[in-house]
Amino acid sequence: MTDRVTTGWILIAAAILGFGGWILWGALMGFPDSSDGDAIIKASSDNKDLTIIIFTVASIGFALMVMGFRAVASNYGNDSVLLSIGKFMLIPGLAISLVESASIIGIAQAGSGRLLTPCLLFP
Repeated sequence: MTDRVTTGWILIAAAILGFGGWILWGALMGFPDSSDGDAIIKASSDNKDLTIIIFTVASIGFALMVMGFRAVASNYGNDSVLLSIGKFMLIPGLAISLVESASIIGIAQAGSGRLLTPCLLFP
């Protein structure tokens, strides 16, 4: 296979893993109301193993997407302004996505009913 075909398959698989993971998670959790934090915490803590697996796969998908776009940028012109803007937006987006996935996994593992305090002074 050529680099072009491999890059194309990576970008296709990454989009399916990344965005499909979020949609699958919402469907398996019963699409909890996004404005109700307690409902999201309860749904994710009731299915914490599923939440961990799905968000890990989705994070891998988003990382593959960034790698695919980096391969496109390195193979097909680093002097493009649009590619530079895309790289500028994708790298922080990946970092934010990883932090969000990690926080949802942490919330799912902590479970509902526990009060998470930022300091041990107030147990």
